[in-house]
Amino acid sequence: MTARARGWVSRVFLVLAAVACLAPSVDAQQAILTFEVDLPGDAPLVLEVAGTAVVRIAFDNASIREADDIVVVWAGGEDIDSGEEMEPIEVLAAFERVAVDLPLFASPDAAVGPREGRLEIIYTYCIDDQCFQIVDYAAFPMLVEAAAVAPPIEDAVTLDVVQTEPTVVVHAVHGGSGGFSWAWIAFAAAVGVVAIGLGIRRLWKVGWPAYAVLLVVIVGGLAYGVIDRQHEQAQGIGAVLCTSCVGIEEARTGDPRLTAADLETIAGIEDDIELVVFYAEWCHACPFAEALVAEVATHNERIRYAFSDVDREPELAAEHGVVRSGRTVVPAILRVDTGEVLFGVEDLERRLLGMLTGEAE
Repeated sequence: MTARARGWVSRVFLVLAAVACLAPSVDAQQAILTFEVDLPGDAPLVLEVAGTAVVRIAFDNASIREADDIVVVWAGGEDIDSGEEMEPIEVLAAFERVAVDLPLFASPDAAVGPREGRLEIIYTYCIDDQCFQIVDYAAFPMLVEAAAVAPPIEDAVTLDVVQTEPTVVVHAVHGGSGGFSWAWIAFAAAVGVVAIGLGIRRLWKVGWPAYAVLLVVIVGGLAYGVIDRQHEQAQGIGAVLCTSCVGIEEARTGDPRLTAADLETIAGIEDDIELVVFYAEWCHACPFAEALVAEVATHNERIRYAFSDVDREPELAAEHGVVRSGRTVVPAILRVDTGEVLFGVEDLERRLLGMLTGEAE
């Protein structure tokens, strides 16, 4: 092969390597939390009438963001109950895996036969100055059986108390929504190894024996990275880079900053305006939005406001677009007469003044 041909081959492989590196980021557009009901052998969960069974839900955070206040609620019918509400998993850090055992109790009149179990998964996370509450569902096969004949008293077995505290998952989570394609791993690894190898040989004129040793080292390093789940970490970072290109900013928690000109503008508003601030206890940036609206209202009696907890008034939040497809976005400030809504707290002073004066961008 001529030197010119080798040069073109090297360029082609470098382009393919770049595509392979970008592909996982595109593939990574997914929710930050994946979960799976852990059923041995994919068999249905068997639950006897008037009996108890335990279902394990495994959570995998493949994002660089933490998931907060994870709660699992039974949503598969009133004839089966999960007992007391489980204690939430307060924080699931980036790339961590945990599981929770949820006991299920079948009532004496539970319908016998196969059915779909359904769990409601609720959790929150924050990106920049906006916090999101996610409501998702997990379905799994169940089989409700008639109660077995009770054994004699002397042969009765005492059931252990079900432990519902979260426990660390030591095995891989099966499936999950989205996920990383092993085909992409193999493709990226192969193209990357060849491209790096050709680049090394071209730049440093490495002989074939040394070239082979370098390839072995590269392949070994890639294999170790996959085993150590570093490809999932790269995927999560890629997802953030793709969706948050403006950078990561801390949620604002200080006092609002209104200039003298801002206060003069607020005092000059002659319309009667009613604002509603949608907030949640799990929202990190909501106190700033609340404080800003309260401060603005003190400088003009025509401006009135109210606070609405999205967890207590979800219908009102959904009516004004604060809750969409199971995702709650707060803080949000609604101007009632126009229906305009402001989300987040980035540059909120300027945006709120624009909404109040009718000069919003």
